[in-house]
Amino acid sequence: MIDQFIEHGAAAFLFPIMMTWCIGLIPPLLIRFIISKKQLSKKISILLSIVFFFVNIILFISLGSETKVHSALAFIGLISYIIFRYRRKTLEEKIEEKIKKKLIAKKQKENAKDWSNNG
Repeated sequence: MIDQFIEHGAAAFLFPIMMTWCIGLIPPLLIRFIISKKQLSKKISILLSIVFFFVNIILFISLGSETKVHSALAFIGLISYIIFRYRRKTLEEKIEEKIKKKLIAKKQKENAKDWSNNG
């Protein structure tokens, strides 16, 4: 691989990496953000990630991939699961989270005052 980088430059080294990630992540991105538009369940996310992992392995072997480990495809499968499970917080959830943080900070300050007054 280093010989290829030296002989053909950075483009020959980076192009296969970019192709692997694009081919591997475009289907999960399309399913999650264009077809489904909502967070998928845990079981469906795991199932789809495993299916896409095996589809990617078959695809890359048929394209003549020389690697035998396919660890990048396993990582792409993990990222696919994260994409399927991604959910944006609603405005109400964000406000509720801020209120909880403020209440926790206020309680910690009160506890610190009580501790210093008693000590």
